[in-house]
Amino acid sequence: MHNVISAQLYKCFKTKVFYIMLIIAVICTATDVVIVSTTLQSKETEVINGFLSMYDALSGGLFLIFVGIYAAIAYSSDYSSKSIRQIIGKGTKRTVYTLGMLVTVTAVSLIIVAAAYASGFIKGTIFGSGVGSFNAAMMIKFVIAVLVFTFMYVAYTGLIANLTRKTTYTLLFTIFTPPLLQMVMIIIKAVSKQDVLMLDPISMMDKAVTVGTPNGEYLTAVIIYFCAGIIFTYMSIIVAKKKDL
Repeated sequence: MHNVISAQLYKCFKTKVFYIMLIIAVICTATDVVIVSTTLQSKETEVINGFLSMYDALSGGLFLIFVGIYAAIAYSSDYSSKSIRQIIGKGTKRTVYTLGMLVTVTAVSLIIVAAAYASGFIKGTIFGSGVGSFNAAMMIKFVIAVLVFTFMYVAYTGLIANLTRKTTYTLLFTIFTPPLLQMVMIIIKAVSKQDVLMLDPISMMDKAVTVGTPNGEYLTAVIIYFCAGIIFTYMSIIVAKKKDL
């Protein structure tokens, strides 16, 4: 697995995709923070600052888009270039390759996300009311949520890439699945006319990184999507073993 991780990291930092995504994530986050700041500042009871900007800037859709696009391209590149045949042909087991890719893509995705969060924090500090108060408990919950949701989403993207073996299809499925699931949950909530728990990734991510979310709802979001990540990883290994290269 060490060889797979080393090779993928080398390829990552030698390609333009990583740096392009890094720049886009920072710019989009800074822009999003302006919107969030305007919304919050229109409410007298709300105060925007560095920490609040960081928590809010990448919750929901933006967070998933950054991770999804990069992961889709990274996973699909070996299939589109046919280099997967050389990797497996040299004796690398498919399970090892799948797990190595999961670790690598998750780690690099977190780098992109971290840069975007830093951009949000700086923007909120400069144009808001300052840094804000550091809440250790909230920060721990925040970091755990980001780690779990990144792992889950990368694992899902890896499964789609293994199934389709096409970059375009992987991108489409990865990007549009979260909003479609959110739409389904909204319809279910409207039809049932009850305050049901929104289980789609966008709503659950919002719950996990929003200041003041009850611990029960936070734990529900984290546990559900950690288990989903494990299931997606297991399914990816099964598909990788059975599908032809």
